[in-house]
Amino acid sequence: MKKLLATSLVFLGTIFSLIVPDRNSAAQDNKYTTIKNIEMKIIMSKWEGLYLSTGQSYDLKMSNKNRERSYSFLPNGKLMVFIGTSDYDRMSKSTGSRTYHLLPFKERREPSFSRKDESTVEGYLPSGYTALFSSETGELLGIEGFTVTMTPVVHFDEMVKSRGGVEIRPQKGYLLVDYGWRTGETSSNQLWSPSAILDGYGNRCAIKNSDISMRDPRDSDEVVFKFKNNQELDKFMKVKCPKLVWQ
Repeated sequence: MKKLLATSLVFLGTIFSLIVPDRNSAAQDNKYTTIKNIEMKIIMSKWEGLYLSTGQSYDLKMSNKNRERSYSFLPNGKLMVFIGTSDYDRMSKSTGSRTYHLLPFKERREPSFSRKDESTVEGYLPSGYTALFSSETGELLGIEGFTVTMTPVVHFDEMVKSRGGVEIRPQKGYLLVDYGWRTGETSSNQLWSPSAILDGYGNRCAIKNSDISMRDPRDSDEVVFKFKNNQELDKFMKVKCPKLVWQ
């Protein structure tokens, strides 16, 4: 139990990292903004650089019994969908996450965001992808190259059953790693855990996290993606998942 709680603290620490200090860039001017019911944050991660975090505003969260869903988009394409509630006293029983990985690799950029219209916000992800968010609900509406569907945030027991309530699927020409859901922890950090890679044609390749990730030599509590570019990814896919189509 102590180990689980410690892991949960690390897990939550990732979500609520400190916002980076001001720098002379457009992204830093937008480091923390609330647009209607959505909060947009640009945060400095420990090793990966700047990433984009989004979630419901405080008022919207409190109107839903202190339940929230937030999203963290990392430069390497990883996406964590975080569920936080007050449904139980222990955070190890009232928080969890579903983690994905958007592929193929695109050219990285400094994250930023802008209001598209009265009800939507466009997010320019550090991985090079573009996402659309609702400023009314604070939710993710779509990601370039992927389809997104979701259910509302309700009692945590139901969120566990729906694995966070957010389903993402790749379109043709794209790949998605689905690391799955984990209560009180981050699923992608468990190297022994099963995961899957999906293509835009409905094909699925079962793998283990250890096939694509390894312990970070700089921090044993973290993992890093084994591949740095599409060439390295392609070599792996041809051997491990030859039936998947993405190029």
